Amino acid sequence: TNTRQALVKSIRFEPDHNWMATVPAVETVMVGQLVIERHPYWEATVSVTMATGNVAVGAVTTYDYTSVRDPVGDVGARVSRLLIDVTNVTGTPAIDRIWTGIRSTKEGITPTNFVGTWELESGTLGTDASTAAAATASGGVYVTVSESAAEWDNTWNRASFVSLSDISANEQDHYGEHLFILRSRAPTASTWRVKTYYSSNTANSGLSIVSDVAEVSTSAWNFYPLGTQRLPFRDLSGFGTGTLADSYDQLFTAHVYAQRTSGTGDLDLDCLCLIPVDEAFLYVEDADLGTNQLVLEVGMTPQDGVKTLARSATQIFSSPPPNAESFYLPPGDGRMFITFARAGSSVITDRIDVNTGSAGRYVPRWTYLRGSE
Repeated sequence: TNTRQALVKSIRFEPDHNWMATVPAVETVMVGQLVIERHPYWEATVSVTMATGNVAVGAVTTYDYTSVRDPVGDVGARVSRLLIDVTNVTGTPAIDRIWTGIRSTKEGITPTNFVGTWELESGTLGTDASTAAAATASGGVYVTVSESAAEWDNTWNRASFVSLSDISANEQDHYGEHLFILRSRAPTASTWRVKTYYSSNTANSGLSIVSDVAEVSTSAWNFYPLGTQRLPFRDLSGFGTGTLADSYDQLFTAHVYAQRTSGTGDLDLDCLCLIPVDEAFLYVEDADLGTNQLVLEVGMTPQDGVKTLARSATQIFSSPPPNAESFYLPPGDGRMFITFARAGSSVITDRIDVNTGSAGRYVPRWTYLRGSE
């Protein structure tokens, strides 16, 4: 049996309502119950170290938090310390926004098969769209929309669409809820509105779901969150994986539509970034990791609150508020998928390090006091 502990929230004595009537007057005894309220989960008394992860450049990067040891337990492990670090990054760019999600074997998938970057040039180009090469683009290629007439002015047209079959043959490893983030820019003076339709066919006919609308008006590449969408398009609770062939899920398609609202310039579309949100999700804004604030620390309290602080090697500068209800590590093998950017732009060569010096730690959790693992 492993040694375990639980957070005690309160200890109180509750006397019986009629205790004075049942105890002789000469006795100095109070009858009642001692009530101990604790957290519902038991924790290990010793935390587990996570490995250092030098996150490669890219639109969506991957960190293997299980390379030292897969989390054990029957519920998600509590992240006691996660470090996102720019100390060793040349130029220390001001990394301001960080999106992090998790995929694990707990959901019956293979995390290493998940593809978080959907390159739009891998799909099918729409009206007036073509591809161009640039070192500033994810994968070195992007889609550019150059209108031949005024058909884009205040009128929605499909610029590109990409299906799951264009990205991966492992459709089951992409099941779940994901935040879709578009990387885009307006290279010359113009303003565009962009949205995405999701459907189970490449024609975008019949049943479809529309995303949030983003406004693109800057010449620098930037990330634009479009809201969340579940894969596959069908409801698995009503139509299970044995009901329909895999080919139906392979046709899950994201259709990128755009309209120009001012100016005469083009629109560039790079990729869609998928951040898983249904197992664990964390978003931090105003991190401002750069010259002074070199490290963002994230941790969960034993009461399940998510806390952050931004610091240098010697000083604490701020505590940017996290957008997360919890940040657990599911039991079993898993990966973190991370997208990050500066305050007003996305530079594809920027880099962050995760848990430098193996400083990151998590605490395994169980629903039961007894049991070995």
